[in-house]
Amino acid sequence: YGTAAFDKNTGALLWRKTYFSYADFTHKKPILYNGYLYVIHGSKLYIINPDTGDKIYSYEPSDNPFGTFTVGNGKIFICGYNKLQCYEEYKPK
Repeated sequence: YGTAAFDKNTGALLWRKTYFSYADFTHKKPILYNGYLYVIHGSKLYIINPDTGDKIYSYEPSDNPFGTFTVGNGKIFICGYNKLQCYEEYKPK
């Protein structure tokens, strides 16, 4: 198990990480937005470098991420158990 990225033209493996398993993405697909990969795993939102697979940042939303999430217009929207949450997109310091 693990998460991997492949070259879209050649199919060559770019990177593989084992800290996320595919099963964790079955209801919360990763989203590539403005150069970062947004991933919900368990109760956390992770920001991943799509070129290396390295974790850049993680955040635990105030309500456990339950369903889907999306990003757009500089915002991250996460459906929790009890509320819809909105956060600013990741911007490096």
